[in-house]
Amino acid sequence: MKTAYSFIRWSTSRQSRDSSDSKRRQLKSAEEWCQANGYKLSNLVFIGAGESGYKGKHLQVCVSARTAAIK
Repeated sequence: MKTAYSFIRWSTSRQSRDSSDSKRRQLKSAEEWCQANGYKLSNLVFIGAGESGYKGKHLQVCVSARTAAIK
């Protein structure tokens, strides 16, 4: 079975205060996707707290974290 890795991100301070719910909802979505597509969700979760999707900075965080996990 293939393994999927979750990258959870939120961009505002308001979302950071509510991050536990954001994290829970995003993990649930990832778990549902994995179930529907035959993947196992890894326990290794990458989090980009306060990373703006507009500027694309979260992509650098994601690539760096993935590279470190592979090593």
